[in-house]
Amino acid sequence: MAKKVVNLDMSKADGYALTESNIVLRANKKHGIEGNLLYSGLEGKKLETLLKHGTLYPASKYIWAAVEPDTREPATALSCAAEHRIPMIAVYEGSHFVEKFPEKFYFNNPEKKLDSLLIVYLLDYHNTNRRNN
Repeated sequence: MAKKVVNLDMSKADGYALTESNIVLRANKKHGIEGNLLYSGLEGKKLETLLKHGTLYPASKYIWAAVEPDTREPATALSCAAEHRIPMIAVYEGSHFVEKFPEKFYFNNPEKKLDSLLIVYLLDYHNTNRRNN
């Protein structure tokens, strides 16, 4: 099954009335993504690999992830994504993982990693790819 990739206009976030987390959570709601979710901030240059294997590294049996997409904490997905040239967030079904270390989640079934990936958000902080999503 092809995974959905959505551009999010993060330039709309003002930090008060609308936070970056709000933008991600609203997009989840719009696309029917809910439940026990994990968020992983990644480099968008590796999007094709992610969509093919469910992780940036085909042999990986785990992901680094945060439970809430919230930039107020340094280890969260949004702050991790923002460190990359092409920031993206992968949203995973949390029930497909076990947390063995803080923010390090191992796949319950590594052979079916792609089934765990629900949606990918490409984060546009400069409003260069304006689309209605």
